[in-house]
Amino acid sequence: AARQVRRNATTSLKNFSAGGSTRSESQLRIGRSVMDFDTMEDLVDALNGLSCGKGSCSQSRDWICDNLDAATSYKLTVETEARRLEVLKSYRILDAQMEPCFERITALTARIFDVPIALISLVDLGRTWFVSSKGLGEVRE
Repeated sequence: AARQVRRNATTSLKNFSAGGSTRSESQLRIGRSVMDFDTMEDLVDALNGLSCGKGSCSQSRDWICDNLDAATSYKLTVETEARRLEVLKSYRILDAQMEPCFERITALTARIFDVPIALISLVDLGRTWFVSSKGLGEVRE
């Protein structure tokens, strides 16, 4: 049921600005998940901007950061990103219920570092999934 809701809730942001570059509504899609793709080929097509999973989207590579610092970053390839997402999918933790062991880790981290917010998050295809959060309430993505 959650997977179907996520598929139906694939949305766009209007005029999202990141690092000085503006991406139009049709280019940036949030809510997409590696869980929406059954094969590596479908996932690679999505990364190439040829597919949006179960939704309809225009061609765009919305996962690429345009403003990389060459001294501290390297450009990802479609193959590298697809492998990363497949590994993430294999963990079977996306959309899972909160686990007490992760809650203990974020609580301990917040206490040790004396900070109001601590997170364990996973970067999915079009969203960030919070496995655990301390200080954000019930926010999950």
